[in-house]
Amino acid sequence: MMKKILLVVCLLTSVEVVAGGGWPQGKKRYYVKVGQNAIVSPYYYSPSGKIIDIRTTSLYTTSFYGEYGVNDRLTAILYLPFFVRATLNEVQYRQSGRVDEAEMLNAFGDTDISLKYTWIKDKPIVVSTTLLFGLP
Repeated sequence: MMKKILLVVCLLTSVEVVAGGGWPQGKKRYYVKVGQNAIVSPYYYSPSGKIIDIRTTSLYTTSFYGEYGVNDRLTAILYLPFFVRATLNEVQYRQSGRVDEAEMLNAFGDTDISLKYTWIKDKPIVVSTTLLFGLP
């Protein structure tokens, strides 16, 4: 029971640290961003801290992020990763000569649609609530 209470308190008091945080966009105002991220690594870092050599893996994401002020308190938010590419490089083993072929996957990423309602604004603090729908 105590864990459930702690979870609820943490969820209700969590701080949003992406984009504009708790601030609303304002009526008919917007913010848009097109982004490109790349993560490439030839290593795996285990939970124990050990570094393990692996085949080089890569993850590339091209995305759209947008916010639109429906009114002065309600902001609609869309995160749309419209191109995601995951790769696993080819590797040839020196002793055996065996080759593990390269693999790749191109896909449409998981989309987030959110509504952010601002309860307190124009004060020293801003308090907002966000309802997020994740679409896999």
